[in-house]
Amino acid sequence: MEIICQTLILVSLIALQSSGQDVQPHPTSPVVNPGGGGVFRVGNNVTPPVLLSKTEPQYSEEARRAKYQGTAMLYVQIDPSGEATHIRVVKSLGLGLDQRAVEAVRKWKFKPGYKEGQPVTVEATIEVNFRLSGDAWKIAREDFAAAAGVSMPVLSAVPSPPKCKSADAKLALSLTVHSDGSVGDARVVSSTKSSLNHDVIDSVKKWKFVPALLEGVPQSVKGQIDVVCSVWHPR
Repeated sequence: MEIICQTLILVSLIALQSSGQDVQPHPTSPVVNPGGGGVFRVGNNVTPPVLLSKTEPQYSEEARRAKYQGTAMLYVQIDPSGEATHIRVVKSLGLGLDQRAVEAVRKWKFKPGYKEGQPVTVEATIEVNFRLSGDAWKIAREDFAAAAGVSMPVLSAVPSPPKCKSADAKLALSLTVHSDGSVGDARVVSSTKSSLNHDVIDSVKKWKFVPALLEGVPQSVKGQIDVVCSVWHPR
């Protein structure tokens, strides 16, 4: 099974908006930095950081066994020395891949962004794509009906991955992630290949999540996810 890890650095204002960051009307207005100085956004005489060298992230054993793929999105600040700092996950994959993405990006080296000829701290989002050749699957969409202040559940274990049967398919599922991280009430809402429905639901019922939290207290949440089975062959 071939493992491919790809990275995409997004430093535009549009990318920051799509990642859910709070974007101010003036992209070069500095954000207060507790360590001193400011954090800038690309544009209006602020140049983007340029990646000079990188360490590719490694697949976690849990994700490899589960044949799980997808994209983790990270928020970072590239400081004047070209280091990635203040890294946080803004789109989680789970199964240990978020941690692997963060560990890799911490080792990357950048040419910093510049403003008026001086290196400055510039914020950006980085997409880290994890792919497997052959039959694999991913969660293409998650939509949990959580109240304000409640964190989203994060996938932590897939004892038996969905059996894609060498077929491309998309299934929309409704489910409940209970406060103990288990899955209940899983059912298919729509499917492009009904022959996969039973195997995918059977797999999803065995999944484990880090549950949603409200002030540190586990919560049950209902939601919908889209599971995509795909067969991918590297060129």
